Amino acid sequence: MMPGKLRDEAQKNVFVGDHAAPGWESVGAMIARMKEVYGRPRILGANRRAVAFHHRLAFTHPFKDGNGRLIRMMTHLQLVKIGLGSPLWSISRGLARRRDDYYAKLRAADQPRRGDLDGRGQLTQAGLINFVRFMLEVCKEQAPTRPKPWPCTPCVIDWSALCATSRGSLTQGSDRRLLVHCTCC
Repeated sequence: MMPGKLRDEAQKNVFVGDHAAPGWESVGAMIARMKEVYGRPRILGANRRAVAFHHRLAFTHPFKDGNGRLIRMMTHLQLVKIGLGSPLWSISRGLARRRDDYYAKLRAADQPRRGDLDGRGQLTQAGLINFVRFMLEVCKEQAPTRPKPWPCTPCVIDWSALCATSRGSLTQGSDRRLLVHCTCC
């Protein structure tokens, strides 16, 4: 396998610990879907988009090796680009300090949906929300100064906006919004 070659090109499946990454046949489509959902401005706050994308890319595991390093670097660069990071600190330091929590939150977000009220895709929305909260907490711990306001602890993504724009519209009477934006962010 050549470095930088996607698993779908190499036709290779991978297993990482107890995580069986999606089959190589679906890697290209999953990356295209992530680009469509997380590449849109204003659906989610840029900080939430960056860390939600972090999980979804880690779940997909697009390469045979080096995924974790690449994904952590991409997340760091995204945070720097939106003004929430700097060359002087990296989220990787915080994730190394809370390694067990990080992997536990990743695994929890990898779980299948828990019923009709747990998102629209195959994976648990509640697990992803907890992962996003955790990652933003780690960012807060690592940032020596906060150039822009961070979301407060109870502030979570308005997932109904994401669901409504990502695939059709919500069905009448189904409110996918778990928590709404607060005034601090």
